[in-house]
Amino acid sequence: MEKKRSIGVTIVAILLVSYSIWILPRLFHILLTGAFRIPDPVLHLSPTTQFLRFTVDVVFNFLILIGAIGVFLLKSWARKLTLYTASLFALSHLAWGICSSLLFPVFVKQRNLGQGLPDSFFALETFIVGVMPIVCFFAFAVYFFTRPKVKEQFR
Repeated sequence: MEKKRSIGVTIVAILLVSYSIWILPRLFHILLTGAFRIPDPVLHLSPTTQFLRFTVDVVFNFLILIGAIGVFLLKSWARKLTLYTASLFALSHLAWGICSSLLFPVFVKQRNLGQGLPDSFFALETFIVGVMPIVCFFAFAVYFFTRPKVKEQFR
């Protein structure tokens, strides 16, 4: 008997593949060209820290891509891989977002870019606009793949 994939599983898998295909070339470009060696004017990260951050992002996105392709085929291992990777990616992105949102206002103040706005505005803006959409998407993917009717499709 052939398994039937729901529209929701197809849409989430397409979104995951699209995200990975969109972001992986950019991350590989940064790693391969050595762009991480350029001093970071915002967060003042060392080249080693930048390299580690981009390497972790490449690994997470590559695993998400593999998992999403397996989700198309309704493989149980792919659902678990996507579930674990998406949850770890969301948590790491959330932690990174908190750190960067705390450091970004310092950069704005040093460059006099604030135009009288409070520092908390830039912290919130960085977090809400730059971090939360990605965290919410991956948190939704985790929630979606734990639904009983979705889990049933992968048996």
